Amino acid sequence: MEPPKYTIVKMRDKLEVDWSVAAVLHDFHAAGLLSELQGFLPVRLFCHARKELTGEGDYLEIKGMADNVVAVKSRGQIGVIPVPSDDGPIECISILAKFSIKP
Repeated sequence: MEPPKYTIVKMRDKLEVDWSVAAVLHDFHAAGLLSELQGFLPVRLFCHARKELTGEGDYLEIKGMADNVVAVKSRGQIGVIPVPSDDGPIECISILAKFSIKP
């Protein structure tokens, strides 16, 4: 079996980089992803609301790029909810989304 063919481009080697979402997706051979995302009604509604509020319809942005990834941090959300008890309502911690750091 032949190994997959990858094109490795080190970001620091590119003197002028187009950081637009469309350009980055194109560089990673995922140019069709934006049109796929636009097929979902919640994404279209979010774009419309963002355009109404900010005047810009962009909903994705490139925060940064790295040549090597050491760990991936996934965001989580912790909440406090009141729960009835015999002694009155008490506050309990609720994990609404799992989070971790993965090497």
